[in-house]
Amino acid sequence: PAVIGSIIDYLFAPDDPNAVVERMSSEDTKIVSLTVTEGGYNIDDETGKFRTDAKGAVHDAEHPEEPQTTFGFIVAALRRRKEAGLAPFTVMSCDNLPGNGNIARTAV
Repeated sequence: PAVIGSIIDYLFAPDDPNAVVERMSSEDTKIVSLTVTEGGYNIDDETGKFRTDAKGAVHDAEHPEEPQTTFGFIVAALRRRKEAGLAPFTVMSCDNLPGNGNIARTAV
């Protein structure tokens, strides 16, 4: 049997946040896939809106170049791509959440 090497490298954001944003900002990056818990989306269950008061979200809003949350990294990378004149990447939510694509869009 052949081994398909779909994962050729990985970066762990807490170890080197800037490297993660740089990789996501690269023209070579076309898809950013997510596998996080539903709590990682910071979406209020009752309103369906992004929780701007969540600790990580507050930090990311105040320090956009030093993201701590999944969506802080996505926003930082998309900002860099826009500034560089690059097209955005596709955010692919692989979480078992109803409407996960819309939830990811709301979080960004």
